[in-house]
Amino acid sequence: GNDLRFFDGTGRELEYDVEKWDTSGRSIIWVEMVELNASSSLLACWGSSVESSAPTYRGDGSTWSNNFSGVWHFNEKVAGKFTDSTGKGNFAQAYYDSAASSSQIGNGVILDGTDDYVDLGGTVANSGSPFMLSFWVKGHSSYSSGSYERILSSKTSGATTDGWGLYESSNNRLYMKIGASAKWKQVHNWVDAQWHHLTFGISGNQGYLYADGVDTSLETFNQSALTTQNNLLLGKNSYNTAAKWTGGFDELQISSTIRSADWVKASYNNQKSNQSLVGYSSVTGPRIITSSLQLASTVGQAFDYNMTTIGSPNSYAFYDLPGGLQFNSSTGRLQGSPVVAGLFSIPVVVGFANDDGNITDLDANNDQIGTHNLSDTANQVALNLTVLATTPAISTLTQTAVAATSVSMEGNLTNWGGEPCDVRIYYGTSNGGTSASSWQSAFEVGKRGQGSFSQLIGDLLPQTTYYYRTRAFNSATPGGVWSSSGSSFTTLASSIPVVSNSPVYNATGTTAIIRGTVP
Repeated sequence: GNDLRFFDGTGRELEYDVEKWDTSGRSIIWVEMVELNASSSLLACWGSSVESSAPTYRGDGSTWSNNFSGVWHFNEKVAGKFTDSTGKGNFAQAYYDSAASSSQIGNGVILDGTDDYVDLGGTVANSGSPFMLSFWVKGHSSYSSGSYERILSSKTSGATTDGWGLYESSNNRLYMKIGASAKWKQVHNWVDAQWHHLTFGISGNQGYLYADGVDTSLETFNQSALTTQNNLLLGKNSYNTAAKWTGGFDELQISSTIRSADWVKASYNNQKSNQSLVGYSSVTGPRIITSSLQLASTVGQAFDYNMTTIGSPNSYAFYDLPGGLQFNSSTGRLQGSPVVAGLFSIPVVVGFANDDGNITDLDANNDQIGTHNLSDTANQVALNLTVLATTPAISTLTQTAVAATSVSMEGNLTNWGGEPCDVRIYYGTSNGGTSASSWQSAFEVGKRGQGSFSQLIGDLLPQTTYYYRTRAFNSATPGGVWSSSGSSFTTLASSIPVVSNSPVYNATGTTAIIRGTVP
């Protein structure tokens, strides 16, 4: 998604912030419009071969530079905190079981009403005047009228003139308290357990309240907002520990200005379920593959991939698939369980039943992505699949062809993990178990595929008991895996002299000393 850009109707590039990026589902992106009216248009563009890096404004808070003091999407909790998207560092500390869960827009924070709450810090508790905040809030079906559950509070106590707070009360009232001055409005039925949008602000002693985008004509308070020593708490206050919120919050935004009624209405209409503020046109552009072409899987595990494109293809083809995978030529679905590990470059061809003019290409033939000519690498489109190996399994079998000085040591690579394994046989006159350094000798059998193997070992002593055990190595287990048990045998007696080889000494370019011993 690094190549994603947004433009308005005049061609101006618009800054945006990513709340959630999902390559196979629904992504959530906030775009800062320069202006918004009935004729405004927003153009989303992607698929550029030259825009390989994300714009610098994405994720640095630039999108929220228009007098926002703090913005919390509550999409995910990292190290116990929710990120402030303005880039101003107002991290929201979540306490107890406060968790991100499916809410109005993507995820929000859910509080259990027992001990959960979120601390938004001291900076946003003293946002000054004017300030305005907006958020989505959800009550609960077991709500008891008049339980005074806290929504937001920076007050040190109920009677002091510092700080401010919002809380629900009896008869579906929302109470707003600036210092010691309180006002209330009936906003909605808290027990309906539905998501509602609230916007509250104050400038001097003039209050503002919008419920689901509608101005409630809030009266003036008896005082203006004063600074506080408390942090701003979401879901509780600092002095009435029993009045905690049961329900959820989403998209909390605090601004250092009073937004217009049109701003508030547009925000609600844009964010509400089944919104009708924004209409969408069809995607235009060259016919390209939009699903990822960089995939990974593991030997023996189920693999399922659906190719997606701009346009409506009528045929698909995948060449040189690894064993265990099959494709559907009508739907572009690739599935199965790969049986071989490795890096696979799979040529793909997507066919269309018509030509879109000169958008995808300049010829008059039916459009096609990729080529069936596998030697035409210039026009090939490849799906790159990495299949990871799994841990192999090996067993040590009973030896054969036992002689006075040699034996055939046997083994079986019962599961190769999807790639040839390096097989090693450890042997000696004592059992070294699974400690490589405890064995007297080791023989490199080499690369082996799945199945049985046999290795003739010589230079043994007659009438001597030997032990041996097998071990296999592959990319999934570079430290190797031993067979569950080994085997042992005794070499036969010999009536003729036996010479055992010894190491070569003093080797030069033209000479060496070769020694042997007669036991």
